[in-house]
Amino acid sequence: MKHNLAAGWAIAALSLPAAAFAQTFTFERTVPVTAAVTRIDVTTDNGSVHVGAGEADHIVVNGTVKLRRGGFVLPVEAPELAKAVADKPPISGEGNTVFLRQPADRVTREATYVSYDVRVPARLMAQVTTTSGGIVIGAVAGAVVIKTSSGAIDLIGVKGDVAISSSSSGIRASGLGGALKVDNTSGRIEAAFSGAGGASLKTESGEISIFGLRGETAITTQSSKVTLQGSPAAPWRVTTGSGAIAMRAGADASFNLDATSETSDVKASGLGVTGTVKGRLEAPVGKGGPVVTLRSHSGQVRIER
Repeated sequence: MKHNLAAGWAIAALSLPAAAFAQTFTFERTVPVTAAVTRIDVTTDNGSVHVGAGEADHIVVNGTVKLRRGGFVLPVEAPELAKAVADKPPISGEGNTVFLRQPADRVTREATYVSYDVRVPARLMAQVTTTSGGIVIGAVAGAVVIKTSSGAIDLIGVKGDVAISSSSSGIRASGLGGALKVDNTSGRIEAAFSGAGGASLKTESGEISIFGLRGETAITTQSSKVTLQGSPAAPWRVTTGSGAIAMRAGADASFNLDATSETSDVKASGLGVTGTVKGRLEAPVGKGGPVVTLRSHSGQVRIER
């Protein structure tokens, strides 16, 4: 009997018309906030998340609910489940945090996914967790914490510190005012700083390009090419396995250089130190200052002004 019921459920699910999968349900909610609210926490899986700066006394949440596709077997009432989520979206508050979540009901959660477009007071700290949905964070002053498996990440004008944990995300950031911390398995990382923040990056593969860098920096990678541009105001350390390292120092930069390539060349130009050496190059640049340590096992290391 159970077998027959399961079969009937599957047949009903598979009989959903194609138009049903294309249905989209939207909602908008305004959440008043006081000074006691300091954090927004957004969790979804395949849905995208966009967080931007809004008014100081409230949060505006625009949501989109869609049915899952690509091999998912959906119950025949899936459109009604999606509509129910839009009618009563999973928004709640507790303590200092406003939460935006996936549906609590398992059947609804397996049949639908929610994307969030949120405007928050710029002072709020934002935490975003997804599985594969794209993430965009723009023009907020608070700290940002992101956890995802494979969604693309874009940061625009974030003034607070940023921490990202991912498996294979491509990461782009511009106008960063604070520090950037990334733990990523693969995926390109490109970041530009407008403030004095530094970078702490760990990845196995995927090109790394950092511009406008000043603060304390530690970069570790297995096979990524690393490109840095900036003026060190604190120690920098870059370690690669097979990736090359290229550094362009600012016109006013002063630091102590310690560059090593175990099996390739170290090349320097425009620094008061010019030439190509095998192995290791140590030299003060300008008036000296913070130590910049560049280490590659088999990639070339190049430094220029």
